[in-house]
Amino acid sequence: MVRNRKETTEKSKKKPGLSTQIFIALLAGALLGVVIHYWIPSSYIKDTVIVEGVLYVIGQGFIRLMQMLVVPLVFCSLVCGSMSIGDSKTLGKVGVKTIGFYLVMFCPQSCRDRRFCKGL
Repeated sequence: MVRNRKETTEKSKKKPGLSTQIFIALLAGALLGVVIHYWIPSSYIKDTVIVEGVLYVIGQGFIRLMQMLVVPLVFCSLVCGSMSIGDSKTLGKVGVKTIGFYLVMFCPQSCRDRRFCKGL
Protein backbone atom coordinates (compact mmCIF):
# COMPACT_ATOMS: atom_id res chain seq x y z
CA MET A 1 0.00 0.00 0.00
CA VAL A 2 2.74 2.46 0.88
CA ARG A 3 4.44 1.75 -2.40
CA ASN A 4 1.36 2.74 -4.41
CA ARG A 5 1.05 6.08 -2.62
CA LYS A 6 4.68 6.81 -3.37
CA GLU A 7 4.23 6.02 -7.06
CA THR A 8 1.15 8.25 -7.37
CA THR A 9 2.91 11.23 -5.76
CA GLU A 10 5.88 10.76 -8.10
CA LYS A 11 3.57 10.63 -11.11
CA SER A 12 1.72 13.77 -10.04
CA LYS A 13 5.03 15.71 -10.10
CA LYS A 14 5.40 15.90 -13.84
CA LYS A 15 7.70 18.39 -15.52
CA PRO A 16 6.25 21.24 -17.59
CA GLY A 17 5.62 20.72 -21.29
CA LEU A 18 7.88 21.93 -24.07
CA SER A 19 5.75 24.98 -24.89
CA THR A 20 5.83 26.02 -21.22
CA GLN A 21 9.62 25.62 -21.12
CA ILE A 22 9.97 27.71 -24.30
CA PHE A 23 7.74 30.45 -22.86
CA ILE A 24 9.74 30.49 -19.60
CA ALA A 25 12.99 30.75 -21.60
CA LEU A 26 11.48 33.61 -23.64
CA LEU A 27 10.58 35.51 -20.49
CA ALA A 28 14.00 34.82 -18.96
CA GLY A 29 15.74 36.10 -22.09
CA ALA A 30 13.63 39.26 -22.15
CA LEU A 31 14.33 39.84 -18.46
CA LEU A 32 18.07 39.32 -19.02
CA GLY A 33 17.99 41.85 -21.87
CA VAL A 34 16.24 44.45 -19.71
CA VAL A 35 18.69 43.87 -16.84
CA ILE A 36 21.72 44.18 -19.11
CA HIS A 37 20.38 47.26 -20.89
CA TYR A 38 19.07 49.31 -17.97
CA TRP A 39 20.81 48.18 -14.79
CA ILE A 40 24.36 47.34 -15.83
CA PRO A 41 26.35 50.49 -16.60
CA SER A 42 28.01 50.83 -19.99
CA SER A 43 31.58 49.58 -19.95
CA TYR A 44 34.06 47.58 -21.99
CA ILE A 45 32.99 44.32 -20.35
CA LYS A 46 29.27 44.89 -21.01
CA ASP A 47 29.52 46.29 -24.52
CA THR A 48 32.35 44.31 -26.04
CA VAL A 49 32.57 41.04 -24.13
CA ILE A 50 28.96 40.32 -23.16
CA VAL A 51 26.80 41.96 -25.85
CA GLU A 52 29.04 41.92 -28.92
CA GLY A 53 30.89 38.79 -27.88
CA VAL A 54 29.03 36.05 -26.05
CA LEU A 55 25.43 37.02 -26.82
CA TYR A 56 26.25 37.78 -30.47
CA VAL A 57 27.85 34.37 -30.99
CA ILE A 58 24.93 32.58 -29.31
CA GLY A 59 22.40 34.57 -31.34
CA GLN A 60 24.15 33.96 -34.65
CA GLY A 61 24.48 30.27 -33.87
CA PHE A 62 20.76 30.08 -33.16
CA ILE A 63 19.89 31.86 -36.41
CA ARG A 64 22.18 29.56 -38.44
CA LEU A 65 20.67 26.48 -36.81
CA MET A 66 17.17 27.74 -37.67
CA GLN A 67 18.23 28.29 -41.29
CA MET A 68 19.62 24.75 -41.44
CA LEU A 69 16.30 23.44 -40.13
CA VAL A 70 13.76 25.53 -42.03
CA VAL A 71 15.07 25.27 -45.59
CA PRO A 72 15.08 21.44 -45.75
CA LEU A 73 11.76 21.35 -43.92
CA VAL A 74 10.13 23.63 -46.51
CA PHE A 75 11.65 21.60 -49.33
CA CYS A 76 10.38 18.31 -47.90
CA SER A 77 6.92 19.80 -47.33
CA LEU A 78 6.74 20.98 -50.93
CA VAL A 79 7.92 17.63 -52.29
CA CYS A 80 5.54 15.61 -50.09
CA GLY A 81 2.64 17.88 -50.99
CA SER A 82 3.28 17.57 -54.69
CA MET A 83 3.82 13.81 -54.42
CA SER A 84 0.40 13.33 -52.84
CA ILE A 85 -1.18 14.08 -56.22
CA GLY A 86 -2.35 10.81 -57.74
CA ASP A 87 -2.50 11.71 -61.46
CA SER A 88 0.91 11.35 -63.11
CA LYS A 89 0.26 14.04 -65.76
CA THR A 90 -0.72 16.61 -63.15
CA LEU A 91 2.11 15.45 -60.90
CA GLY A 92 4.68 16.23 -63.58
CA LYS A 93 3.40 19.78 -64.08
CA VAL A 94 3.04 20.49 -60.38
CA GLY A 95 6.39 18.86 -59.55
CA VAL A 96 8.30 20.99 -62.04
CA LYS A 97 6.55 24.15 -60.84
CA THR A 98 7.24 23.24 -57.20
CA ILE A 99 10.95 22.61 -57.73
CA GLY A 100 11.22 25.77 -59.84
CA PHE A 101 9.47 27.82 -57.18
CA TYR A 102 11.76 26.42 -54.50
CA LEU A 103 14.92 27.14 -56.49
CA VAL A 104 13.86 30.68 -57.39
CA MET A 105 12.56 31.71 -53.95
CA PHE A 106 14.38 29.81 -51.22
CA CYS A 107 17.86 28.98 -52.47
CA PRO A 108 19.07 32.57 -53.07
CA GLN A 109 17.59 33.63 -49.74
CA SER A 110 19.20 30.80 -47.83
CA CYS A 111 22.68 31.46 -49.19
CA ARG A 112 22.39 35.26 -49.00
CA ASP A 113 24.88 35.57 -46.16
CA ARG A 114 27.32 32.94 -47.36
CA ARG A 115 30.74 34.01 -48.60
CA PHE A 116 30.56 31.92 -51.75
CA CYS A 117 27.22 33.49 -52.77
CA LYS A 118 28.14 37.17 -52.55
CA GLY A 119 27.43 37.68 -56.23
CA LEU A 120 23.77 36.60 -56.02
